[in-house]
Amino acid sequence: MKNLLKNTLVGITLAAMTTGAIAATKSDELAEKIGTELIQEYMSQASSGKEPTEAEFAQNFMKKMRSHLGEFKEAVTGDCVEIYGKEKNSACQCVTDKLDFEANFAVIEKQISGASAESMEKEINALTKNEEDAYQACGLDIKVSRAADEKAAKAAAADDKGAKKK
Repeated sequence: MKNLLKNTLVGITLAAMTTGAIAATKSDELAEKIGTELIQEYMSQASSGKEPTEAEFAQNFMKKMRSHLGEFKEAVTGDCVEIYGKEKNSACQCVTDKLDFEANFAVIEKQISGASAESMEKEINALTKNEEDAYQACGLDIKVSRAADEKAAKAAAADDKGAKKK
């Protein structure tokens, strides 16, 4: 069960990366919801002594992610609008439409299954290029989103430190 929880947290973290440079809030919440659903399913299975392998977990997690693709796209667009403002809604929708979610999901699935980042360097670089191209084609400065993402990561780290002290 310990590995299941670890894998779920890794999956949620990696899923949040799917949003690219967007300081994810809504998409993080959706990934957490999906992870929670999966944990609940596995906890009921674990009581009968069935703990999934890492590969089974990765496949099931990504199957759930794919089944929520429409919600994920809405969340990514919403997160983008929160950063760039309502007047950029159509540009944010443009970015969402151009992002390769399936390629992101494939990389996440491999990472959850234990593949190293080094072994997937070409795929990760292709995702980064897709993201940069999407922002440029849609008229958004990716640096704004990356700065917001960095700020959100620092705030989350500070929150984690504060929670550990308590």
